[in-house]
Amino acid sequence: MRRLDDLPLRAKIVLILSAVVLAYGVLDGVVQRCVVYDSFVRLEAREAGRDVLRVREAIQNEVRHLESRSGDWATSSQTRTFVTGADPEAAHASLDEHTLSRDKLDLLVLCRPDGTVLWNRATSGCEDPDPHAIEFHDFPNESLALSHPLLMRLAQEPLGQPASGLLETEHGHLLVCARRMLAQSESGAELGLVVIGRLLTPAWQAALVRQTGVSFTLVPVLDALEREPDRETFDAATSSDEPIVRTVDARSLRAIARMTDISEAPAILIQTSGPRAISASGASALRYALFSTVAAGLLMMLALLFLLTRTVLKPLARLTAHAVEIGRSEELTRKLELARKDEIGILSGEFDSMMEKLAQSRAQVVRAARAAGMSEIATGVLHNVGNVLNSVNVSTSLLAQNAMRSGAGDLKRVVEAIRGSTGDLASFVAKDPRGAHLDPLLEQIAEQLVSESAERERELGSLARGIDHIKELIHAQQGIAGRAGVLEQVDPRELVRSAVKLTASSSMGEKPEVLEEFQDVGLVPLDRHRLMEVLVNVVQNARQALSSAGLERRRLVVRIASDKPEELRIEVEDSGPGIAPENLTRIFTHGFTTRAEGHGFGLHACANAATEMGGTLTADSRGLGHGARFIVSLPIKRAHAAALRGELS
Repeated sequence: MRRLDDLPLRAKIVLILSAVVLAYGVLDGVVQRCVVYDSFVRLEAREAGRDVLRVREAIQNEVRHLESRSGDWATSSQTRTFVTGADPEAAHASLDEHTLSRDKLDLLVLCRPDGTVLWNRATSGCEDPDPHAIEFHDFPNESLALSHPLLMRLAQEPLGQPASGLLETEHGHLLVCARRMLAQSESGAELGLVVIGRLLTPAWQAALVRQTGVSFTLVPVLDALEREPDRETFDAATSSDEPIVRTVDARSLRAIARMTDISEAPAILIQTSGPRAISASGASALRYALFSTVAAGLLMMLALLFLLTRTVLKPLARLTAHAVEIGRSEELTRKLELARKDEIGILSGEFDSMMEKLAQSRAQVVRAARAAGMSEIATGVLHNVGNVLNSVNVSTSLLAQNAMRSGAGDLKRVVEAIRGSTGDLASFVAKDPRGAHLDPLLEQIAEQLVSESAERERELGSLARGIDHIKELIHAQQGIAGRAGVLEQVDPRELVRSAVKLTASSSMGEKPEVLEEFQDVGLVPLDRHRLMEVLVNVVQNARQALSSAGLERRRLVVRIASDKPEELRIEVEDSGPGIAPENLTRIFTHGFTTRAEGHGFGLHACANAATEMGGTLTADSRGLGHGARFIVSLPIKRAHAAALRGELS
């Protein structure tokens, strides 16, 4: 997965703006869900509670209507005449089988104060299409018991006040009202009682549904106890006058309110149920709000992206492309020249100015580098020539010593002895006592001369090679701009042995033990003189390290190997004082040296030469006191070598 820092600036801005819009949408959705939507849910619960309370209020209004009708009956002169018996025939004429239907009543009882029933009629429902007469066990035709809950409730009310409420009967729940009929005299004596009621029939409930606009059901408390699966809901509904609202599922909810009877005990539960239209509307509104929020956020993001692209990203892209093109072509004089006066325009102008100054500085650095390079080349030439001159001086000294010890003097003395005797060689050999020793002496002198001649030839060859190396060093360093070396087929073992021999004079004191670990790699195409320059410097440094005092063992190991098909590795390892870890790379820096008599030029020049040959020169050491190893790695161009072998054949 790509890191944010690796993405282009435009992609970063798009991602950041998208994340901001997404985070804002999520936060807005959470707030709306937890605050706004919950307000819809609470409103829906309140409305459901109001609905069930509206039904209960409608029932209570019906009770109050019964109270008003009972007052009309209790104050009616015809009712008074009938109860007192003053004119029974006239009063009875107003009480017929249509009395209940006219007053929309299901029960009408007229009785004396002691409960004796004078007139009692009951129907199955005044609003039914075909009502029929029924009897209530609580309201017999003979007499009403004064212990009846309704009459006991009436006894507790002040004179003139009715007693009303809900009463459970064998024909269903009955809204009932009882009122005293009082005399109009000052005494206000009780003349009798009037009891009226209405059954809560399905037809009456349907009429109430049309009146309130709320669909409801009336469930007796005992039935609700058996049907209600949630006992907690039942207990809450029967113990409080406040409505209880419960969610049925995601689409509907119900509200429950209790209604008490005459004795103030829960009698029925009014239940309403309906769709969750408010919360559904709220959810729809929230979805629309969320969609509009996200759409507005996306629109704002696109607008910001357009503005940023036009005012920031495109100019920055031009500036970046300009900088990349300058880095590719190195044309420091090219200018961008953005015609802007804002920060990006200022940055563009400063960048162009900086490139102009950089071009001037670069020209100065090139001139200084060329001068330093010429100085460094001269120093390298002198250093390498000095290394080879050591070997030339040694060869010259050996030739001089050989000339001083030459057997030519002995031969001259023999000739002078023969001339001083008789001048006759045969007579000298036969008669002179010294002649007996002439033959062994001449043989010894001849052998000595032959040996001296061979040694002179070797030293002259070494001297010629050294002079030739000096000539090649000077010739190779004449081109200040540098040139590719000439490749020729050489045996790396010959070069390593020559370097070991040329540097033999660098060893002071006890000569080190030289071990050769050569792998036969055959003839390979190499720049002979440049590689010789590197090997001479490296082997000489190793010999000088082995000249340090206090070493228990002085050993120099040279190795040739080709572990990889296209690479030649030459190693020079010594058992000297070693190299500190912090100096393993510094030793190749120009001017850095750890020896008091050193100049810090040799290894730097060797590293450059190895690089020019396409290879590397590295150092390795386990630390001070553990010796050092220098590794020259060079590429082997096998194809070129094969071509050379084909030309030679």
